[in-house]
Amino acid sequence: MRVLPQTDPAQVLFFSLRVGAWAEDPAALGLLPEQVAELAEFTAAAKDAALAMAQARNAAEAATRSFHIACERMRGLGAPMIATIKARAQFDRSVYSKAMLFPPDAPTRSDKPPAPPRSLRADVRASGEIVLTWRGSGPTGTDHGPGARGGHGVQYAILRKSYAPDGTLLEPYRLIAVTGERRFEDAPLPAGQYAYAIRARRGDAESVTSSAVSVQIGAAEARRTARIAA
Repeated sequence: MRVLPQTDPAQVLFFSLRVGAWAEDPAALGLLPEQVAELAEFTAAAKDAALAMAQARNAAEAATRSFHIACERMRGLGAPMIATIKARAQFDRSVYSKAMLFPPDAPTRSDKPPAPPRSLRADVRASGEIVLTWRGSGPTGTDHGPGARGGHGVQYAILRKSYAPDGTLLEPYRLIAVTGERRFEDAPLPAGQYAYAIRARRGDAESVTSSAVSVQIGAAEARRTARIAA
């Protein structure tokens, strides 16, 4: 019959339960006191190592959980940011190199340019936000009204320029946002005159720029109005 257990943890428990009794009268067991004292030392070291191993295992499990939680948070924020970068890169492919992303493979066919957005309208809320809406055509030419999504991956580039009160151009058209919907809400702006225009894009094909809409923003607490550019 086997006396000593096979596994390390069981052997540590085996000697821990017996070494104290063996030390009481080693000679009666045919053992030397020095042997029993050394065995007691080795057994204590094994118990300490087992405790350290268990603590390390628990710490590793906790660290693994923390790692996965941190990765989920990183991915939850980073993935939408990549989508935003790729959407902006549809209108400026240099964005790929700036973001250190590989550009998509060139399309195997030339996409037909989408129809230019039309009926662009700007409404200024009492709280100052400028709400843009427009109409566009889907891939089959079917009309889609404000707020609908573009057909077959159509994206819309929102362009804005600004003027001084005397009409002097302060900033030419620049890209401020990219959206897949036929609606965009711009944040409140300082007093002045602004113009918006929209371009549609599908794949590498881009429409001509839409007609502009002009927005006049009054001074603080003053009336804000929006009018369609002539």
